[in-house]
Amino acid sequence: MIGKSSPVDMINNLLRQSEMRQRVISQNIANVNTPGYKSVELGFAEAMGVELGEDMEAVVQQTEGLVEREDGNNVNLEAEMAKLTKNSLEFETYSHLLVAKFSMLRSAINGQ
Repeated sequence: MIGKSSPVDMINNLLRQSEMRQRVISQNIANVNTPGYKSVELGFAEAMGVELGEDMEAVVQQTEGLVEREDGNNVNLEAEMAKLTKNSLEFETYSHLLVAKFSMLRSAINGQ
C-alpha cells in the first residue's frame, strides 16, 4: 500500500486526519462542563492508516487514564487546548506542503 499512494494523496490524508482530530478536540472542549462526559480521541489504527496512505475510517475512542472529577467528567481543558494548538500547527504545515507540491507540479507542467 505504501508504494501506491502519491505524495499528494498522503498529504491530503494527513489534512483529513488533522480535520477529524480538530472536531474531536473541539467536542471535548465544548463538553468540559457536561456532567458524566468522557474525553475522546482518534484511535491508533486510524492514525496509522492515514500515515501509511490508506483510506481508513476514523476510530473515535474514550481517552484512557484521565482523572475524573466528582461529576464524572474527565476533560482536562489545558491538555485539550495544548492538543488544539499542536493540531493547528500540524494542519498549517500540511497545508504548506500541499501548496508546495502543487507549485512544483505546476512548474513541471509549464516546463520551468
